Amino acid sequence: MSQSYLRHFASFVEIIRSGSMAAASERSGLAVSALSRSLSILENYYGFKLALRTPRGLVLTERGKHVFEEAEKIVQAATTALSLKHDVEMPRGQVVVSAPREVCYLWLDSFISKFTKQNPGIALRLLAADELVDPRRQRIDIVLRVTRNVWITGFDIFFSAAVEPVLVAPKALRIEARVAREGKLLPHRLLQFSTTGKPGPLLLQNKRTGSTLHLQFSQEISVSDPLLAIKLCKDGLGLTSCLKPSVMAELSRGDLYEPFPKFGFPVTGLLLGVAKGDVSPATKLVLISLRSELQKTFLSVDQSNQEGRRKAKRPPR
Repeated sequence: MSQSYLRHFASFVEIIRSGSMAAASERSGLAVSALSRSLSILENYYGFKLALRTPRGLVLTERGKHVFEEAEKIVQAATTALSLKHDVEMPRGQVVVSAPREVCYLWLDSFISKFTKQNPGIALRLLAADELVDPRRQRIDIVLRVTRNVWITGFDIFFSAAVEPVLVAPKALRIEARVAREGKLLPHRLLQFSTTGKPGPLLLQNKRTGSTLHLQFSQEISVSDPLLAIKLCKDGLGLTSCLKPSVMAELSRGDLYEPFPKFGFPVTGLLLGVAKGDVSPATKLVLISLRSELQKTFLSVDQSNQEGRRKAKRPPR
């Protein structure tokens, strides 16, 4: 029997379940003519009527009832077989991701929303932690870290990129560059949180010449939440240092600005890693999806180096 008969069986079952050609057409999205043709093909194949049209709708004949019972089994079996594709290709399980609070609060919200909607079988557990953690005790699957030279034993780096920290000030607060260059105490508050360094004077470096700028503030306020630090900064309470991707929107709108645009912090590393050993399908899917999300904002270290080499090879105009 041709495989096309499976399609006709499906149409036949839909017709009988719906009670009429019109109702079956509405439910299946197929034209009434297509459904009627499928029924005619099956009746020609068997050599007898499967259903009769009555004022109450379509009614199965005695022999049609037997065909319908077998056809329904075939359609149900095909539906079950096709649903296995979803179970096989959609991993399930819990995946624990550890990332700094700044990254969790300001970078990962859109990723989590999109990923959980597309992968309902995977339960994401996000651990916001700025300090290095023991992955064996915490049972962490994926680690995202912002660091210059520290990595966690027991993890393999899956993706790495360069990230620029930045010092920002509210638009209402104008800083005298002369006072800063002379090394005088700045009469402003510095809002610090752990991702951006230790308390104390800030050391900035000229991006072109390499000369340094030491900044001391009249008061330092330790803030545990990066969202709060940036909000207080926008409200005019003081300056804050953070990672540039965290405030790109505020910088573009002019809510915040860089008071010393020629100076900056040393570039730091963004590292995405996975625990060594066997990686579950669910963890692998989260890892690949997370890397794809990060690549929208950051060039990997290898890509950045390649881009630098390409620029160096270009002849001057």
